[in-house]
Amino acid sequence: MQTESRGPEVAAHEELLRAITCLSWWVSAEKRVSSAAFTVTSPFSVHVRSLTTDSEFLGKFAEGAGAVMFICGPARAIGFDTRHESDEYDPDDRAHAHVYYDPNQGKRKTNAKKLALMTIAIKEPTAPE
Repeated sequence: MQTESRGPEVAAHEELLRAITCLSWWVSAEKRVSSAAFTVTSPFSVHVRSLTTDSEFLGKFAEGAGAVMFICGPARAIGFDTRHESDEYDPDDRAHAHVYYDPNQGKRKTNAKKLALMTIAIKEPTAPE
């Protein structure tokens, strides 16, 4: 995996917040995130929880957005490499990071399912009123 143009590695102990902006990323019956939240794009955006607050993080998204949290180290162990990088839409956001998945590793859907099972729901998404 090429990493020379990527930002610094996020520490393994860090908690990462992933916004749940699509209801299709949420399994309502089981009150958990779907693996689709981790297979949509690579990289995908997260925020380092120690550098923000949950309310500040959620304030960046539409009212019905939800959030889940996972730990960087276990995610990295299954191929999801988190790098501290700026957000092109909010360059002053110091908590922003990108999570990369090496396409050469394969098993993206399988590992996305594993990652989904590692998450803790912070806020369930809701349909817009």
